[in-house]
Amino acid sequence: MRKAMGDVYEQDGYFHVESLLNPGLAPWTREEAEKYAELLKGLVVRAEIELVFWLLHPRGFGLILRKSPDIAYGAESKFEALHRIGESKFADRWKAQADESAKPLSRSHETKRDSYLALRRDSGAFVKSLKQRISAAYNNGKPSS
Repeated sequence: MRKAMGDVYEQDGYFHVESLLNPGLAPWTREEAEKYAELLKGLVVRAEIELVFWLLHPRGFGLILRKSPDIAYGAESKFEALHRIGESKFADRWKAQADESAKPLSRSHETKRDSYLALRRDSGAFVKSLKQRISAAYNNGKPSS
């Protein structure tokens, strides 16, 4: 993704994102695309962005995102999204914090929670995270966590 001029990613509105694989690489398999679709669904909730349209094809993906302050997902959706992107242990620990007798979050989990909250409505960070996770999964032959 090219670096935008100004603060376009800080604004509300619709964003079109497209990414293609290097032509020398093998196309995605159906199984890989299905894993990436689950990853995409989890990251959208984590970023509190609406996914208006998406297309995963053998050579990359295309997305249309909407960013607005009226988009909000419930706590259960957010915990489910963390499970989808491979953050199950963190999701369970964070969810347990609702119980007053729960053990406090570790320093690493507090840092992760703070970064999670900082990424809300950040479309640039959303796309970067999606591309990094897909690249890692593609290069390693397994889904990243």
